Amino acid sequence: MTSFKKENERYYGIILYSLTYYMNIFIIIIYNLLFFWYIFFICSYEKILYILSF
Repeated sequence: MTSFKKENERYYGIILYSLTYYMNIFIIIIYNLLFFWYIFFICSYEKILYILSF
């Protein structure tokens, strides 16, 4: 019974570790996408202002 509990604990530890690992990758990807869209928006915003200034 104790060995079964230990196996379960190890299994849950692996699941939790992989979840946090994939969540970190997901957060990094979202952060990069937001940063990219932020730069893109600023560039397009400046272009729009430049076009409107004429």
